[in-house]
Amino acid sequence: LTLPWQQGTDFLDDNFLMSLLALEPAIQTIAVLLQSVIKAMGSRFNNYTMLDCLFRAFAVACSFPSASLPLLYAQVISQIHTGVIDSYLAFSQTALPPAGDHERALDDSQWTKALKHVLELTVSAPCYYLAGLTILGELLPLPLPIYIRTGSKVTESELSACVNLRKLASAHMLCLSKQIGNLLRLIGGSTNPFVSQVLRRVASQIGDLSAPAANMLAELGVRILLDAWEPYDRLLIAWEARRAGTVRVA
Repeated sequence: LTLPWQQGTDFLDDNFLMSLLALEPAIQTIAVLLQSVIKAMGSRFNNYTMLDCLFRAFAVACSFPSASLPLLYAQVISQIHTGVIDSYLAFSQTALPPAGDHERALDDSQWTKALKHVLELTVSAPCYYLAGLTILGELLPLPLPIYIRTGSKVTESELSACVNLRKLASAHMLCLSKQIGNLLRLIGGSTNPFVSQVLRRVASQIGDLSAPAANMLAELGVRILLDAWEPYDRLLIAWEARRAGTVRVA
């Protein structure tokens, strides 16, 4: 009595496994090619068409319950996830110019455009919510504190590199405040436990980058709440005006 698309997928089908086995090396190849080409061309590389296919492949892979799949299936899906993330990270190789208009350089940088692509595709359809948030969580630095093994030491150069990386990531995210606001406005009220959990993690990662990033999130949150309350305020004012008119007539 159910339609074919409502009957689910047989994850143990041979065709399903063959599709995964064909997709995994293709994505790994794209990741290696992107890293090599961007390293060679630098900021002259301006082709982002392959990101659509990579994003959708990641979204499809996220829809599989990898925890309940056989080990081979789970390993292939994990490799697909890794290949897509490596492909996006390839766009972070290009350094910003040492002088000039840094704000414009950030807006035009490959890394900002790649992150903007993720944010825009995430809100384009409900089936992309979880995949897009997961990609963002993998691309952003981990929130502090970062625990290390007992007995290991962190050098001053490593600390400086960590701080500079977080500052640079914060600058890129500040350039995308409009896209982040659209994301929070659309998904912030989600009751899906998986989506809300990943959204909280991504928001924590963004807010932990720097004080300006945390301030941006706070301003976006307050603005979204005020926009949501505005229709109710109008209804309340209209109801009070109507009630006041009724009392005067009586």
